[in-house]
Amino acid sequence: MPKQPLSAAAKIRKLVINVTKWIFYALIILVLAYVSFKVWEYKGEYEKEKTSKILAKEQEIEFLDLRKNLATYAPLLVGSPSSVLTTRANGKFILAYMLGADIEAFQDAFEESLPILYEGGQILGSGCKKSDCAEFNAAFVIEPATSRLYLALRKGGELTFYGLEDSKSIPLAFEKWRGFKKAGVQ
Repeated sequence: MPKQPLSAAAKIRKLVINVTKWIFYALIILVLAYVSFKVWEYKGEYEKEKTSKILAKEQEIEFLDLRKNLATYAPLLVGSPSSVLTTRANGKFILAYMLGADIEAFQDAFEESLPILYEGGQILGSGCKKSDCAEFNAAFVIEPATSRLYLALRKGGELTFYGLEDSKSIPLAFEKWRGFKKAGVQ
């Protein structure tokens, strides 16, 4: 029995079904490509985040190590200019870790530096910017017994402390520094 020729409506119907199948396949391919791209993108972001966390942890360990090292040899620096902290490689790393973007201002504040002093159990260093000593000055306090380092920066009349833990008082050695007269009170 010979096949009957397909009518025009049947041909159109078959053509629509084939086109619909191809569109459906193309959509599936596009969805799979999109999902694959998002997985790849997420993996890249995850790797970046993981790498940055590892780097931050390594920097924290190096900071703690260098801070302890600084506290150990800081008594030998008594009498030296306070700017020695901003010029030594270890000091630069410690300052960059603690100050972040304010490191340049802190270094500028030691253009004119006073000698490092021993104040009780703490070591105090201070300095100021030559052109604006009253409004632009900085100080640091090192506690050799606890290996702690505290920084203070007065910039544009605003005083900011770094290295203080929550609910801890400001180190008493800052009383000797002109930037703060009532240490121990928050």
